[in-house]
Amino acid sequence: MIIFIYPLTFSWDQQEYDINEERNVEHESLNHRYASATQDLDTDWQSSKKRQLYNKPSSQLLNMRRMLQGMIKTKKFKDVEKLGEMIEAKEKEESALAAEKMQIDYSVADNRLRDLYETERIAIEGKFETKMNNLIRLRDTNLRPIIQRVENLKKAKEEAIINSKKVGCLEPTTKSRAITSSKQSSRQSSRQSSRVSPARVPAFLATPKLNVPAFSPKKRKSIATSNPASPMICRPQTRQSETRSSLSSRGYSYR
Repeated sequence: MIIFIYPLTFSWDQQEYDINEERNVEHESLNHRYASATQDLDTDWQSSKKRQLYNKPSSQLLNMRRMLQGMIKTKKFKDVEKLGEMIEAKEKEESALAAEKMQIDYSVADNRLRDLYETERIAIEGKFETKMNNLIRLRDTNLRPIIQRVENLKKAKEEAIINSKKVGCLEPTTKSRAITSSKQSSRQSSRQSSRVSPARVPAFLATPKLNVPAFSPKKRKSIATSNPASPMICRPQTRQSETRSSLSSRGYSYR
């Protein structure tokens, strides 16, 4: 069965293979384009131009720096040291917040880029899934009659094997019954034939010749004088006379 169906399914398997190969090619192209896009994104976010968007100090920090410069000009050194510590702490705080904001914005841009290519990947999957479903539907439609025919042939073969086994089992029984019935019929016929006596036919109808009585030769004395001590010589009985006498004793008539 497999050898019979395999040449028919080979072309469908080849078409399925071609669809998968085409999908793999588009996936590789998508991955290559996505890798290139992410590299460009990383290069952009590592540039000084992008960094300048996040390293601008707040207006409060700018005012504190102007105040520090004024104190240095007026030589108020006691207040300069204290204000300098405050400015340093403020710069660290704003730098951490700027770095955090930059990282958040970078993640948003990266997710947006990934979602863009993920949407394209889903579209590719949907396109090739439709192709594969159409191929499977067409293949099932074309192969269904052939598969059904193969199943019918297989079922017919199994039924033929079962029937041959049944016939093989019934033949000895039928033969034995036939032999038994033939033996019984032969026995019955032999019994009937033995019970019915043969019809007696009148002698003048059985033989058209004259009914001459049997000839009996006369008894003679031997020429030579017999010795009483020696046995008498008797005439031997022929085979034909023996056969006739046996048949007559059994009740059969002969012509």
